Amino acid sequence: MADWPDLETSRHELPPRGSALGVVGDPPGWLQETYNVTVVEQGDGKRRLWTVNPILERFAKERSQPGTVIDLGCGQGRDAVWLAANGWQVIAVDHLPDAIERGQSLQARYAPDSSIQWVVGDLAEWQSHPVDLAYLAYGPTHRLDPRAVTSTEVLIVGFSPAHYDRYGKPNPIDLVTPNLAATWNAEYEELNQTDRQAAFIHRQ
Repeated sequence: MADWPDLETSRHELPPRGSALGVVGDPPGWLQETYNVTVVEQGDGKRRLWTVNPILERFAKERSQPGTVIDLGCGQGRDAVWLAANGWQVIAVDHLPDAIERGQSLQARYAPDSSIQWVVGDLAEWQSHPVDLAYLAYGPTHRLDPRAVTSTEVLIVGFSPAHYDRYGKPNPIDLVTPNLAATWNAEYEELNQTDRQAAFIHRQ
């Protein structure tokens, strides 16, 4: 824990509440209350605490080589930084300046030599930017028409209907459903390991 003196102010790097978390050293009380903590004996303090979206990770690893990607609504930049660290040329767009700043902090820590163009801007203004892949995770799917995006492929990851049935949120118009995918002539796929996520791929 001595390697993470600013951990409490960097909670955006941590996995979801309740996740299993291996910690080197003596973890603070708030961490033990929030996570299923296991204290491990060894470590260098340099492993990232956050995870990339599993659908994006699988999608990217299936590609023969990385290309250019725009992360629409990148949030705090986890997926953008992971993509850049794995060779992608990334444009990361979000309308919140503080989210962009956190993304830049992640890049400086985990992928300092990578290529990311951080942009404070509106999703709609960047739909036509020419890239190999346009990526949107947990964003307003009802505002995005993949046919308007100038890219080879569009990957949308969002909340599944099962997640809405269980928690009553988010807004049902933002759910990723087979019917939504059908209206965009897209491939739809449920992620087997969880009922939280659903995704579709649209190829131009």
